[in-house]
Amino acid sequence: MTNDLVLACATIGAAALGLFLLTSLVIHRLSFGLCNLLALGIVLGLFTYLNYVWYDVRLATLLPFASLVVLGNWLPLFAAMLAAVLRKRLVGQPVRQALFTGGLTLAGGFALVQPILGQAPACSTKWDAQGNCLQTTEFTCSAACAATLLKQHGIAASEQEMAELCLTRQGTSWQGLYRGLKLKTAGSHWDVEVKRCSIDELRTMAAEKRPIILSVGLAAGQVVDSEYTNEFGWIPGVNHSVILQRYNETGSAVIADPTMASCAEHWDREQMQTLWRGYAVRLVKRS
Repeated sequence: MTNDLVLACATIGAAALGLFLLTSLVIHRLSFGLCNLLALGIVLGLFTYLNYVWYDVRLATLLPFASLVVLGNWLPLFAAMLAAVLRKRLVGQPVRQALFTGGLTLAGGFALVQPILGQAPACSTKWDAQGNCLQTTEFTCSAACAATLLKQHGIAASEQEMAELCLTRQGTSWQGLYRGLKLKTAGSHWDVEVKRCSIDELRTMAAEKRPIILSVGLAAGQVVDSEYTNEFGWIPGVNHSVILQRYNETGSAVIADPTMASCAEHWDREQMQTLWRGYAVRLVKRS
């Protein structure tokens, strides 16, 4: 584990401990009924976080650090507050108190380190004639795209290096991709931008003639023409990363897929609306 991740884990761990102590102090004189309401509020807050915050790319604006994958993981904080409430609520029941508070502590600790456990897949080195890094494992499309993006901005990188820096395991989260790119661009003229935008906004971004990483795929349960699954092989619920190189004169997006050597795809607006997951990752001039 690198120093930035150790520091981030320590920061979240300290924040969780502080919230546990603060919550314990606040609820010291509350009735059991109010404790129950507080516990319900914490659980509702947790569900709100999971559904609307945890995977929202706007976190990169709030926490623009390479260790975002840890600093943006607030599950241990909710676990700490809930543990404090249950500790108060189960006074006089030492066995249940120990089981519930201990279980929440372990769950919070595991949630903290889970994104950084394991090892990156073993990759080969393979580039096509157009200067695109090709993925050499089924899990490293994002790492390959990151290497391509960096190379086209004058920064040397390999699929293996990016798989390790992006914390690729059985895939790569956007937070992991952000981490790898932040580490590689540190000290350079480039910074990393992760942005949720419309297709029209994306086209404006592409007009700057710099490559952009897109997350694409079919959403789980998405109803689409059968050609996407039968002919093109898209699997609902499985995302993929590609490089948007530019838009051509007919208005189609020119896509470099890391699974295809020296072969640009052309996606029209309908295909983009179907496959693009709505956010883009690119390098921008450091301000």
